[in-house]
Amino acid sequence: MNDSGTVLAIGAILNSGNGTYSGHTRVYAWNGSTWIQRGSDINGEMAGDYSGHSVSLSNDGNILAIGAKFNDGNGSNSGHVRIYSWNGSNWNQLGSDIDGEAAGDNSGFSVSLNNNGTILGIGAIYNDGNGSNSGSVRVYFWNGNTWSQRGNDIDGITQSGYSVSLNDDGDLLAIGERNYNLSSGRTRVYYWNGSSWIQRGNDIIGESNNDYSGHSVSFNGDGLLLAIGAIYNNGNGNSSGHVRIYYWNSNSWIQRGNDINGEVAFDNSGFSVSLNGAGNIVAIGARYNDGSGIDSGHVRIYSWNGSSWNKLGADIDGEAATDESGYSVSLNENGTVLAIGAIYNDGNGIDSGSVRVYKYA
Repeated sequence: MNDSGTVLAIGAILNSGNGTYSGHTRVYAWNGSTWIQRGSDINGEMAGDYSGHSVSLSNDGNILAIGAKFNDGNGSNSGHVRIYSWNGSNWNQLGSDIDGEAAGDNSGFSVSLNNNGTILGIGAIYNDGNGSNSGSVRVYFWNGNTWSQRGNDIDGITQSGYSVSLNDDGDLLAIGERNYNLSSGRTRVYYWNGSSWIQRGNDIIGESNNDYSGHSVSFNGDGLLLAIGAIYNNGNGNSSGHVRIYYWNSNSWIQRGNDINGEVAFDNSGFSVSLNGAGNIVAIGARYNDGSGIDSGHVRIYSWNGSSWNKLGADIDGEAATDESGYSVSLNENGTVLAIGAIYNDGNGIDSGSVRVYKYA
Protein backbone atom coordinates (compact mmCIF):
# COMPACT_ATOMS: atom_id res chain seq x y z
CA MET A 1 0.00 0.00 0.00
CA ASN A 2 1.22 3.53 -0.71
CA ASP A 3 1.52 6.22 1.98
CA SER A 4 -1.92 7.72 1.47
CA GLY A 5 -3.65 4.33 1.41
CA THR A 6 -5.09 4.98 -2.05
CA VAL A 7 -2.97 2.58 -4.14
CA LEU A 8 -2.68 -1.13 -3.45
CA ALA A 9 -0.61 -3.90 -5.10
CA ILE A 10 -1.79 -7.51 -4.87
CA GLY A 11 0.23 -10.56 -5.92
CA ALA A 12 -1.39 -13.83 -7.06
CA ILE A 13 1.34 -16.42 -7.48
CA LEU A 14 -0.84 -19.22 -8.88
CA ASN A 15 -2.48 -17.14 -11.58
CA SER A 16 -1.83 -18.62 -15.02
CA GLY A 17 -2.17 -15.56 -17.23
CA ASN A 18 1.16 -16.22 -18.94
CA GLY A 19 1.43 -19.97 -18.41
CA THR A 20 0.59 -22.27 -15.53
CA TYR A 21 1.46 -20.54 -12.25
CA SER A 22 3.26 -17.71 -13.98
CA GLY A 23 1.69 -15.46 -11.38
CA HIS A 24 0.58 -11.89 -11.73
CA THR A 25 0.22 -8.63 -9.85
CA ARG A 26 -2.70 -6.24 -9.99
CA VAL A 27 -2.63 -2.66 -8.79
CA TYR A 28 -5.77 -0.88 -7.61
CA ALA A 29 -6.49 2.79 -6.95
CA TRP A 30 -9.20 4.19 -4.67
CA ASN A 31 -11.44 6.69 -6.46
CA GLY A 32 -13.32 7.78 -3.36
CA SER A 33 -15.95 5.07 -3.46
CA THR A 34 -14.44 1.90 -4.97
CA TRP A 35 -11.17 0.21 -5.90
CA ILE A 36 -10.42 0.45 -9.64
CA GLN A 37 -7.68 -1.58 -11.31
CA ARG A 38 -4.82 0.65 -12.42
CA GLY A 39 -3.51 -0.59 -15.75
CA SER A 40 -3.47 -4.18 -16.99
CA ASP A 41 -2.41 -7.29 -15.11
CA ILE A 42 1.37 -7.49 -14.71
CA ASN A 43 2.03 -11.11 -15.61
CA GLY A 44 5.03 -13.22 -14.72
CA GLU A 45 7.54 -13.88 -17.47
CA MET A 46 6.74 -17.57 -17.90
CA ALA A 47 5.02 -20.61 -16.44
CA GLY A 48 6.07 -21.58 -12.93
CA ASP A 49 7.54 -18.17 -12.03
CA TYR A 50 5.26 -17.49 -9.03
CA SER A 51 5.44 -13.81 -9.86
CA GLY A 52 3.87 -11.69 -7.14
CA HIS A 53 5.29 -13.75 -4.28
CA SER A 54 6.51 -10.42 -2.94
CA VAL A 55 5.47 -6.87 -3.85
CA SER A 56 6.45 -3.39 -2.69
CA LEU A 57 5.21 0.07 -3.66
CA SER A 58 6.88 3.47 -3.43
CA ASN A 59 5.26 6.11 -1.23
CA ASP A 60 3.29 7.64 -4.12
CA GLY A 61 2.31 4.26 -5.56
CA ASN A 62 3.97 4.93 -8.91
CA ILE A 63 6.93 2.53 -8.56
CA LEU A 64 6.32 -1.18 -8.01
CA ALA A 65 8.75 -4.04 -7.31
CA ILE A 66 7.59 -7.62 -7.94
CA GLY A 67 9.43 -10.77 -6.88
CA ALA A 68 9.17 -14.01 -8.89
CA LYS A 69 11.03 -16.53 -6.76
CA PHE A 70 10.95 -19.41 -9.26
CA ASN A 71 11.96 -17.53 -12.40
CA ASP A 72 14.74 -19.27 -14.34
CA GLY A 73 16.55 -16.22 -15.72
CA ASN A 74 19.90 -17.25 -14.27
CA GLY A 75 19.26 -20.96 -13.78
CA SER A 76 16.38 -23.05 -12.50
CA ASN A 77 14.55 -21.22 -9.68
CA SER A 78 17.21 -18.54 -9.52
CA GLY A 79 14.41 -16.02 -9.15
CA HIS A 80 14.18 -12.43 -10.26
CA VAL A 81 12.67 -9.05 -9.50
CA ARG A 82 11.08 -6.67 -11.97
CA ILE A 83 10.40 -3.01 -11.25
CA TYR A 84 7.63 -1.08 -12.95
CA SER A 85 6.78 2.60 -13.27
CA TRP A 86 3.29 4.07 -13.74
CA ASN A 87 3.12 6.69 -16.51
CA GLY A 88 -0.49 7.64 -15.96
CA SER A 89 -1.96 4.97 -18.20
CA ASN A 90 0.35 1.92 -18.17
CA TRP A 91 2.87 0.03 -16.08
CA ASN A 92 6.25 0.02 -17.86
CA GLN A 93 9.27 -1.97 -16.76
CA LEU A 94 11.97 0.23 -15.25
CA GLY A 95 15.36 -1.18 -16.16
CA SER A 96 16.18 -4.82 -16.82
CA ASP A 97 15.26 -7.89 -14.80
CA ILE A 98 17.30 -8.24 -11.62
CA ASP A 99 18.12 -11.94 -11.74
CA GLY A 100 19.22 -14.09 -8.84
CA GLU A 101 22.88 -15.00 -8.63
CA ALA A 102 22.53 -18.73 -9.30
CA ALA A 103 20.12 -21.61 -9.77
CA GLY A 104 18.02 -22.40 -6.73
CA ASP A 105 18.52 -19.00 -5.05
CA ASN A 106 14.82 -18.01 -4.96
CA SER A 107 15.81 -14.38 -5.37
CA GLY A 108 12.77 -12.15 -4.96
CA PHE A 109 11.40 -14.22 -2.10
CA SER A 110 11.17 -10.86 -0.32
CA VAL A 111 11.42 -7.28 -1.60
CA SER A 112 11.30 -3.80 -0.11
CA LEU A 113 11.42 -0.40 -1.81
CA ASN A 114 12.40 2.81 -0.09
CA ASN A 115 10.08 5.82 -0.01
CA ASN A 116 10.77 7.22 -3.48
CA GLY A 117 11.31 3.87 -5.17
CA THR A 118 14.98 4.37 -6.04
CA ILE A 119 16.48 1.83 -3.61
CA LEU A 120 15.45 -1.82 -3.45
CA GLY A 121 16.28 -4.68 -1.09
CA ILE A 122 15.94 -8.26 -2.37
CA GLY A 123 16.04 -11.46 -0.34
CA ALA A 124 17.36 -14.72 -1.83
CA ILE A 125 16.82 -17.31 0.88
CA TYR A 126 18.62 -20.23 -0.77
CA ASN A 127 21.68 -18.37 -2.00
CA ASP A 128 24.90 -20.20 -1.08
CA GLY A 129 27.19 -17.20 -0.56
CA ASN A 130 28.06 -18.26 2.99
CA GLY A 131 27.36 -21.97 2.69
CA SER A 132 24.50 -24.10 1.45
CA ASN A 133 21.17 -22.22 1.69
CA SER A 134 22.74 -19.52 3.85
CA GLY A 135 20.66 -16.89 2.12
CA SER A 136 21.61 -13.36 1.18
CA VAL A 137 20.23 -9.90 0.56
CA ARG A 138 21.28 -7.55 -2.20
CA VAL A 139 20.45 -3.86 -2.36
CA TYR A 140 20.12 -1.99 -5.65
CA PHE A 141 19.74 1.68 -6.51
CA TRP A 142 18.33 3.33 -9.62
CA ASN A 143 20.91 5.62 -11.25
CA GLY A 144 18.49 6.99 -13.82
CA ASN A 145 19.24 4.29 -16.39
CA THR A 146 19.88 0.97 -14.66
CA TRP A 147 19.62 -0.82 -11.34
CA SER A 148 23.12 -1.08 -9.83
CA GLN A 149 24.07 -3.07 -6.77
CA ARG A 150 24.80 -0.94 -3.71
CA GLY A 151 27.54 -2.52 -1.64
CA ASN A 152 28.33 -6.21 -1.37
CA ASP A 153 25.97 -9.11 -0.77
CA ILE A 154 24.81 -9.33 2.85
CA ASP A 155 25.11 -13.05 3.54
CA GLY A 156 23.44 -14.94 6.35
CA ILE A 157 23.80 -18.39 7.83
CA THR A 158 20.42 -20.11 7.38
CA GLN A 159 17.90 -18.78 4.83
CA SER A 160 18.65 -15.14 5.50
CA GLY A 161 16.42 -12.69 3.65
CA TYR A 162 13.19 -14.47 4.49
CA SER A 163 11.91 -10.98 5.22
CA VAL A 164 13.37 -7.55 4.45
CA SER A 165 12.40 -3.96 5.20
CA LEU A 166 13.98 -0.65 4.14
CA ASN A 167 13.36 2.65 5.87
CA ASP A 168 12.08 5.66 3.93
CA ASP A 169 15.54 6.95 3.01
CA GLY A 170 16.82 3.52 2.03
CA ASP A 171 19.89 3.77 4.24
CA LEU A 172 18.67 1.30 6.88
CA LEU A 173 17.85 -2.33 6.13
CA ALA A 174 16.30 -4.99 8.38
CA ILE A 175 16.84 -8.64 7.46
CA GLY A 176 14.90 -11.53 8.99
CA GLU A 177 16.52 -14.96 9.23
CA ARG A 178 13.89 -17.13 10.84
CA ASN A 179 15.78 -20.45 10.67
CA TYR A 180 18.87 -19.16 12.47
CA ASN A 181 20.25 -21.14 15.46
CA LEU A 182 17.79 -24.00 15.92
CA SER A 183 15.12 -21.78 14.37
CA SER A 184 15.07 -19.33 17.25
CA GLY A 185 15.54 -16.84 14.44
CA ARG A 186 17.28 -13.51 14.31
CA THR A 187 16.97 -10.08 12.74
CA ARG A 188 19.91 -7.92 11.77
CA VAL A 189 19.87 -4.23 10.89
CA TYR A 190 22.39 -2.59 8.56
CA TYR A 191 23.04 1.03 7.68
CA TRP A 192 24.67 2.44 4.55
CA ASN A 193 27.76 4.51 5.37
CA GLY A 194 28.25 5.73 1.81
CA SER A 195 30.38 2.81 0.67
CA SER A 196 29.26 -0.34 2.49
CA TRP A 197 26.56 -1.88 4.66
CA ILE A 198 27.53 -1.88 8.36
CA GLN A 199 25.60 -3.77 11.02
CA ARG A 200 23.78 -1.46 13.45
CA GLY A 201 23.68 -2.99 16.91
CA ASN A 202 23.77 -6.66 17.77
CA ASP A 203 21.67 -9.44 16.30
CA ILE A 204 18.11 -9.45 17.64
CA ILE A 205 17.62 -13.09 18.59
CA GLY A 206 14.32 -14.90 19.08
CA GLU A 207 13.27 -15.81 22.61
CA SER A 208 13.48 -19.61 22.29
CA ASN A 209 14.38 -22.40 19.91
CA ASN A 210 11.81 -22.91 17.14
CA ASP A 211 10.29 -19.43 17.56
CA TYR A 212 11.08 -18.52 13.92
CA SER A 213 11.68 -14.91 14.91
CA GLY A 214 12.24 -12.79 11.82
CA HIS A 215 9.52 -14.51 9.83
CA SER A 216 8.24 -10.97 9.29
CA VAL A 217 9.88 -7.57 9.83
CA SER A 218 8.70 -4.00 9.39
CA PHE A 219 10.46 -0.67 9.89
CA ASN A 220 8.72 2.57 10.63
CA GLY A 221 9.51 5.54 8.38
CA ASP A 222 12.86 6.64 9.82
CA GLY A 223 14.00 3.13 10.69
CA LEU A 224 14.34 3.78 14.42
CA LEU A 225 11.49 1.41 15.28
CA LEU A 226 11.29 -2.20 14.14
CA ALA A 227 8.56 -4.84 14.49
CA ILE A 228 9.54 -8.52 14.37
CA GLY A 229 7.18 -11.49 14.12
CA ALA A 230 7.96 -14.87 15.72
CA ILE A 231 5.20 -17.17 14.55
CA TYR A 232 5.95 -20.25 16.69
CA ASN A 233 6.61 -18.52 19.99
CA ASN A 234 4.70 -20.14 22.86
CA GLY A 235 3.97 -17.06 24.98
CA ASN A 236 0.21 -17.64 25.02
CA GLY A 237 0.08 -21.31 24.14
CA ASN A 238 1.91 -23.57 21.73
CA SER A 239 2.72 -21.68 18.51
CA SER A 240 0.51 -18.76 19.52
CA GLY A 241 3.18 -16.47 18.10
CA HIS A 242 4.20 -13.00 19.15
CA VAL A 243 5.51 -9.67 17.92
CA ARG A 244 8.20 -7.60 19.56
CA ILE A 245 8.86 -3.96 18.75
CA TYR A 246 12.31 -2.47 19.21
CA TYR A 247 13.65 1.07 19.13
CA TRP A 248 17.18 2.31 18.48
CA ASN A 249 18.61 4.30 21.41
CA SER A 250 21.74 5.36 19.47
CA ASN A 251 23.67 2.38 20.84
CA SER A 252 21.49 -0.71 20.78
CA TRP A 253 18.07 -2.11 19.98
CA ILE A 254 15.80 -1.95 23.05
CA GLN A 255 12.41 -3.64 23.27
CA ARG A 256 9.54 -1.15 23.45
CA GLY A 257 6.78 -2.47 25.68
CA ASN A 258 5.96 -6.10 26.35
CA ASP A 259 5.61 -8.95 23.89
CA ILE A 260 2.39 -8.77 21.88
CA ASN A 261 1.25 -12.37 22.10
CA GLY A 262 -1.18 -14.18 19.86
CA GLU A 263 -4.66 -14.76 21.20
CA VAL A 264 -4.48 -18.54 21.62
CA ALA A 265 -2.35 -21.57 20.79
CA PHE A 266 -1.57 -22.23 17.13
CA ASP A 267 -2.57 -18.74 15.96
CA ASN A 268 0.84 -18.07 14.34
CA SER A 269 0.47 -14.42 15.30
CA GLY A 270 3.19 -12.31 13.68
CA PHE A 271 2.93 -14.11 10.36
CA SER A 272 2.67 -10.60 8.92
CA VAL A 273 3.44 -7.22 10.50
CA SER A 274 3.24 -3.61 9.39
CA LEU A 275 4.25 -0.43 11.23
CA ASN A 276 2.95 2.99 10.31
CA GLY A 277 5.32 5.85 9.55
CA ALA A 278 5.58 7.14 13.11
CA GLY A 279 5.95 3.64 14.53
CA ASN A 280 3.14 4.09 17.05
CA ILE A 281 0.65 1.79 15.32
CA VAL A 282 1.29 -1.84 14.36
CA ALA A 283 -0.91 -4.33 12.50
CA ILE A 284 -0.34 -8.03 13.20
CA GLY A 285 -1.67 -10.95 11.19
CA ALA A 286 -2.48 -14.34 12.77
CA ARG A 287 -3.34 -16.58 9.85
CA TYR A 288 -4.52 -19.57 11.90
CA ASN A 289 -6.76 -17.80 14.40
CA ASP A 290 -10.23 -19.38 14.61
CA GLY A 291 -12.36 -16.29 15.25
CA SER A 292 -14.70 -17.00 12.31
CA GLY A 293 -14.04 -20.71 11.99
CA ILE A 294 -10.97 -22.94 11.87
CA ASP A 295 -8.01 -21.07 10.35
CA SER A 296 -10.19 -18.13 9.35
CA GLY A 297 -7.39 -15.87 10.55
CA HIS A 298 -7.51 -12.40 12.01
CA VAL A 299 -5.63 -9.13 12.33
CA ARG A 300 -5.14 -7.09 15.47
CA ILE A 301 -4.00 -3.48 15.53
CA TYR A 302 -2.16 -1.93 18.47
CA SER A 303 -1.22 1.64 19.35
CA TRP A 304 1.57 2.90 21.61
CA ASN A 305 0.45 5.20 24.44
CA GLY A 306 3.92 6.07 25.67
CA SER A 307 4.31 3.10 27.99
CA SER A 308 2.48 0.10 26.51
CA TRP A 309 0.88 -1.37 23.39
CA ASN A 310 -2.91 -1.29 23.53
CA LYS A 311 -5.36 -2.90 21.15
CA LEU A 312 -6.94 -0.42 18.75
CA GLY A 313 -10.47 -1.47 17.86
CA ALA A 314 -11.83 -5.00 17.69
CA ASP A 315 -10.23 -8.04 16.04
CA ILE A 316 -10.67 -8.04 12.28
CA ASP A 317 -11.63 -11.66 11.69
CA GLY A 318 -11.46 -13.50 8.40
CA GLU A 319 -14.68 -14.03 6.53
CA ALA A 320 -14.86 -17.82 6.84
CA ALA A 321 -13.03 -20.94 7.96
CA THR A 322 -9.70 -21.68 6.20
CA ASP A 323 -9.45 -18.16 4.71
CA GLU A 324 -6.13 -17.53 6.51
CA SER A 325 -6.89 -13.84 6.68
CA GLY A 326 -3.85 -11.95 7.92
CA TYR A 327 -1.47 -13.83 5.64
CA SER A 328 -0.37 -10.35 4.58
CA VAL A 329 -0.99 -6.88 6.00
CA SER A 330 -0.06 -3.34 5.01
CA LEU A 331 -0.73 -0.07 6.83
CA ASN A 332 -0.65 3.34 5.22
CA GLU A 333 1.67 6.05 6.52
CA ASN A 334 -0.56 7.42 9.28
CA GLY A 335 -1.96 4.03 10.28
CA THR A 336 -5.59 4.75 9.43
CA VAL A 337 -5.93 2.50 6.36
CA LEU A 338 -5.15 -1.22 6.46
CA ALA A 339 -5.07 -3.87 3.73
CA ILE A 340 -5.46 -7.54 4.73
CA GLY A 341 -4.77 -10.52 2.49
CA ALA A 342 -6.72 -13.79 2.85
CA ILE A 343 -5.10 -16.20 0.41
CA TYR A 344 -7.63 -19.01 0.68
CA ASN A 345 -10.83 -16.98 0.65
CA ASP A 346 -13.38 -18.41 -1.79
CA GLY A 347 -15.06 -15.19 -2.90
CA ASN A 348 -14.33 -15.79 -6.58
CA GLY A 349 -13.96 -19.58 -6.51
CA ILE A 350 -12.15 -22.08 -4.31
CA ASP A 351 -8.95 -20.54 -2.88
CA SER A 352 -9.25 -17.54 -5.20
CA GLY A 353 -8.08 -15.31 -2.37
CA SER A 354 -9.15 -11.80 -1.48
CA VAL A 355 -7.95 -8.53 -0.02
CA ARG A 356 -10.04 -6.35 2.24
CA VAL A 357 -9.21 -2.74 3.04
CA TYR A 358 -10.30 -1.10 6.30
CA LYS A 359 -10.29 2.50 7.51
CA TYR A 360 -10.09 3.40 11.19
CA ALA A 361 -12.71 5.88 12.29
